[in-house]
Amino acid sequence: MLEKLSLDLELFVLERGWKPYHHPKSLSFALLVEVSELIEHFIPEKPLPLSVLEEEMGDVFNILLLFAKHLSLSTDLFEVSSSLSSTSQVLDVTRKAGLLSDYFLWMSEEESKACKKNPEIESLFASLFSSFLLLAHMLSIDPVKVGLNKLAYNKKKYPVDLMSGDLTSYRKRKKEWKKDSV
Repeated sequence: MLEKLSLDLELFVLERGWKPYHHPKSLSFALLVEVSELIEHFIPEKPLPLSVLEEEMGDVFNILLLFAKHLSLSTDLFEVSSSLSSTSQVLDVTRKAGLLSDYFLWMSEEESKACKKNPEIESLFASLFSSFLLLAHMLSIDPVKVGLNKLAYNKKKYPVDLMSGDLTSYRKRKKEWKKDSV
């Protein structure tokens, strides 16, 4: 199922003409945004329903897979263990997502697009991916299942016929989607 999700994500991006916008720097920053939204679930004064947590986990997992695919990084599902609480674990995921994004912070878009797999990126990614998988395990959430669910949702939200690949049409569609959802 992981390979199917990875291939479906790649097709989703290609069909909408978004590939030029997907490079390590942009994906690492998108990852930070999604991890930040995930943290909201762990703020005691603002607990979110499980369905929202699963959506955010799906977003994070899908971006991790796109990032891995772009740089040909391994997404082997390996054993992870920790004595951290789930709140500490989400903070660990956040810290590691920040470290990965920091690697690309000062790169230009061109440098990011030309970036190749290297040991430092592999190490940062493996650490983040492991922490995310552990968090999913601690929360009894199947990352592939929520990734597939989020992709199905995004296919409806961003239908191919309305997505021309440029940011203007994306922003317009996003505003329309929000109006329709209210």
